[in-house]
Formats: sequence, structure tokens, C-alpha cells
Amino acid sequence: MKGWQNYKFVCQRVKCDDRQLEQIKNLENNPYLVGKKLEDNEFILYKIPYNECISLNDLMDAIKSNYVVIYKGQVILIIQAIIQHLIKMGEKKLCHSQLNTNNIFIQLKPESNKFTTYQQLIQIDNIYFVQYLIVSDPCNPNIELTNDVKEILKIIYQFLELYQDNSFTKIIEEIKKVKKINDVKPFKQLNDILDKFITEYIDIKNQIMKVNEIENYNKFNKQRYLCEKELLVYLEELLKHKIKFDENILDENQNQKQEQIENLKALELLKYYILSHFQPNFVKQFQNFYGDKLQNTYLISGITKQSYNEFLTSIEPDRMKANASFEIFEKVIHNCFSSLTQIKYEKLKDYKFEVEDLSKGEIIELLYKFYIKYSLGCDLAKQFEEVNSKVLLDIQQYFQEHYEMETALKILELIRDLI
Repeated sequence: MKGWQNYKFVCQRVKCDDRQLEQIKNLENNPYLVGKKLEDNEFILYKIPYNECISLNDLMDAIKSNYVVIYKGQVILIIQAIIQHLIKMGEKKLCHSQLNTNNIFIQLKPESNKFTTYQQLIQIDNIYFVQYLIVSDPCNPNIELTNDVKEILKIIYQFLELYQDNSFTKIIEEIKKVKKINDVKPFKQLNDILDKFITEYIDIKNQIMKVNEIENYNKFNKQRYLCEKELLVYLEELLKHKIKFDENILDENQNQKQEQIENLKALELLKYYILSHFQPNFVKQFQNFYGDKLQNTYLISGITKQSYNEFLTSIEPDRMKANASFEIFEKVIHNCFSSLTQIKYEKLKDYKFEVEDLSKGEIIELLYKFYIKYSLGCDLAKQFEEVNSKVLLDIQQYFQEHYEMETALKILELIRDLI
């Protein structure tokens, strides 16, 4: 699976000052931060490769559907790695205040095994937090460590409750005793509880529970591996689904090859940003469909092409919805170009001079900016037309202001020449 469809995009509006943003950047040292690339520095963007980093939410969903199987000992080690990151955050006097499973990412070491349909050892490299509340709302009174303590306790309960294990019940009871105070102390207390639990119950070398854990899947591992290879072929086929805008969108009046290349790059960026909102839903449905089929009894017969066709039938309504959304946005692009021509005519019909035009590449970049602005926090499958409408209105307003400014500058230039 190659290309942009292998990335998860996380975008956040920036309203804090540079000093606050720099503190977070220094703590996280997140290699997937693209930076403040957009006009007016209004947003920061993370481009996170699925094959290197996974959100805790995606991992837990995959575990629920049996699409990923991990040792119970690994659950504790992942939780401890998150707690230790919280300790570093608290010691830097930072608060997250939007802590949830979607905003926590786990990066495994390059040489580590990956999360798969069968259990194997992993090596955690880093934990990253995204979407700090202070970035988008620095004046919010709820920015305090107390909220992070409350949320991490909820996250731990959610993670441990995926497993029916008496020893996990014991650790949950211990964790419930941790006081929710506005300090880094609760995180250190949680780390101590986990250290004690690991010493007593976990075989760290093999990342499994020491006793009473039925996790010996060795006789099925080979079949799981073969089964997973088949699934990856089908998943790759699924992810070949792409947005196909009209090939002629940028072809008009393009005489310079380099300019056309730059315009196409801008269009590709926009296409893949939109696609990133839909493909994770397809992958989640893929996991849910095949998860229960990855039980041992199913592995004997393997995955069949017939089952994949059944899956494609089950997601066809969502595929049609995504295609419809792409087609609607293609109309938005054409409407933008038409609006540009009409607005230019209206603003310049009383003048005999020309002003500088916006290139089609610049227009696509504006669409990208406005699309991010209105897609944050939206369910695009349900609100696509609403988002498109707002994007179109914003870019038309931008055109109005652009030609008003260019006209005013041209008039001043002519007056200066006359003087």
C-alpha cells in the first residue's frame, strides 16, 4: 500500500502564541508535524503514516474486532508508556485537557514487529499527544492537569475492560484510589502501581502474564500469518479507491509545463486530504467484518474471495456516498473557477486596465485551506454539502476582496504615474 492514502491527517486551528506552541513542540518532538504551512498560520497539520504510528483509538477498535491480537502484558506496557509521557508533560507544566484515545498515538520501533492478527513481541519507541487544548483555545479555564488525570483514568478502564481478567480487575481497583488533583503526582502514583503490577504479574521478556493466561496461539500462528497475508491483499485492493477529479480541471490555458505540475501537486494535496476522511471508515468496517472470522475455527479454512466480495457488498452504500461526495466537490472546484471569472468581470467592467489574476494552483491551495477550516470536527459523510457550501462562500468572498484590492492598487499606481 503506497501513497498518500497510507497517512492519517490531524489538523488543528492555532490561536495560542508561538511560545506556547514551541513548548509543546519541544516536548512532543513529533516527526509527523508538517508545521504551520497554511496562509495566516491558522492551522498546524500532522501527517501520520499508518505503517509507523497508530492511534490508541484505532488500536482498541482493532482489538475489539479481533483484527489485532496482543498479549495482555503488552496492554499494561502500552498504558505505562502513556503514563510516563504524561509525567514528562506534567513536569514541563503543560496540560493537554483534550486527552482521549483519538489524540494518543503509539509509535513502534522500526525493527519491532507490528500489531497484527496474531500475537508477537513489540517494542514501543514513542508516545505522541496531539490536539492540545491550549493550541486552539489558550484562554479556556479548563486547561489544568486535573482533567488529564480524570481522562487517563477513563482511558485505562476502557483499555483494560477489553479483557476479562481477574488480575486486571485488581489493578483497576488500585487505580480507582488515585486522587484527581491538579498535579503531576497522580501520574507518578499510577506509574508506581503499574511497576508493582508488572513485577508481580508480567513476564517482561515475553510480554505476557506470568500465570493463568491462555495466550498460547503458537499452533495457529502460521495459519494466522497466511490468513493475514490474504487480508492485506484485499485491504490494499480496497485502498486503491481514490478520488478522480476531472482531468481537465487545470488544463485550460496552461502553457508552461512547470506551472501545470505545481497546480497538479496542489490538487493532489486537496484530493488526499478529502480521501483521508473516508478511508479510515472503510478500514474500520474491514476490521469489523473480518475480525470475528479471525478466530481459530475460521483460520483452518482461510479467507476466500467470496467473503471479500460479500464485504464489498456490505460497504457499497458508504462507497457510493464517498463517490458522491467527491463528485460534489469537483463541482465546487468548477464553481470556484466560474466565480473567479464572473467576479473579475463585475469588478473590472468599468475599467480599461487589467489586474493580476489568481492562478489555478493558488485557488486550489485556497480551497485546501478553507476545506480544513470547515471540515474540522465534521462528519463529512453526513455534512459534505454543508462544508462545500461554506467553502465556496469563503473563496468567493476572497475573490471579491482580491479584486477590490488589486483595483485600488492599480488606480493608485495610475494616479502616481499622472503626478
